[in-house]
Amino acid sequence: MPLGELAAEALEEMAAAPMTHVPFGQGLAVSSLLGGKIEASVQLPAEIAGPIDAGQVRLLAVSSEKRLAAFPSVPTMTEQQVPLVFEVWRGVGAPRGTPREIIAKLEEAFAQAAKDKAFTEAAQKFGFTVNYQPGAAFAKFLQGQDDLVGRLMKKINLKK
Repeated sequence: MPLGELAAEALEEMAAAPMTHVPFGQGLAVSSLLGGKIEASVQLPAEIAGPIDAGQVRLLAVSSEKRLAAFPSVPTMTEQQVPLVFEVWRGVGAPRGTPREIIAKLEEAFAQAAKDKAFTEAAQKFGFTVNYQPGAAFAKFLQGQDDLVGRLMKKINLKK
């Protein structure tokens, strides 16, 4: 399931604005938007940056907690009075039972990588925010994401 479809469902719910969802395959939503076949689309920043830079589309808001460095003039959904934070995230896991000292070394290595200037600059260029969280904090975050995404998937009949 494309993340954009779940984000659009969350937007519809939080904004209390009925929408007609059109399921697209990879890349077809952007071309349909550019061709005038649809009025709006929820996309990852890297997928829509070219048309934005070319002035072909206008970015109305971002669903991140804070404004993106790649699009500093674009407000967040929350700034637009829509209480929605819906971001792409990645995590790293280790097998259950991995010794605590190994987990600590991994957490330290990823914390350092998240501070690397070249890494953070590249992430910002593509519209991503680096938000390192150690294991316990990330587990708590994942539970909240599981609740939100599970509820949205159930609403659109992808989860029973």
